[in-house]
Amino acid sequence: MRHEYGYFDDDVTARPSSRFADHNPSKDEEIRLRNVMHRRRDEIIDRLTDPALSPRDRERLEKLHDDVKTDLRKGGFGADAYVLRDLAKKWERIQI
Repeated sequence: MRHEYGYFDDDVTARPSSRFADHNPSKDEEIRLRNVMHRRRDEIIDRLTDPALSPRDRERLEKLHDDVKTDLRKGGFGADAYVLRDLAKKWERIQI
């Protein structure tokens, strides 16, 4: 059936979109990455409060703490997808 505005009922433009308007995969990935990095940062801070920590481990954790703060700024809102992917790989494999 042809409507007065020129489209048929089965025309693709008349069908509702199958995508969600507010769904952005890169934004979801950014949020997931930031959660991973915040969790790692919290783990590092918790470990740094241990009085039995050796000086060598303390230095290593302090360096990781500086790295995670830098990467949180680097992977901030609006960061490139490639940067986010590299940061995700880095922080998911680091053992604290």
